[in-house]
Amino acid sequence: MAKEMKKAPVKKAAVKKAVKKAAVKKAVKSNAVKKAAVKKAVKTNAVKKAAVKKVVKKAAVKNAVKKAAVKKGVKKAVVKKAVKKAVKK
Repeated sequence: MAKEMKKAPVKKAAVKKAVKKAAVKKAVKSNAVKKAAVKKAVKTNAVKKAAVKKVVKKAAVKNAVKKAAVKKGVKKAVVKKAVKKAVKK
């Protein structure tokens, strides 16, 4: 009886170790999957950033165009005022 009792815990320990190893392997796999997912996320993030940059560029271009248009408008207004003043004189 005593001998069997001594043997049993060893087996249990071995089983526990095996289970742990399996768990670790799974964890490593899931970690790899997570990393892959993260990489994908990073990639999509990069894509998003690129898209945002494009949008920002477009906005910047639009703004520049608007500013240019406004400047032209201001110039026109200034010219008109100058013309009016000249006419008054």
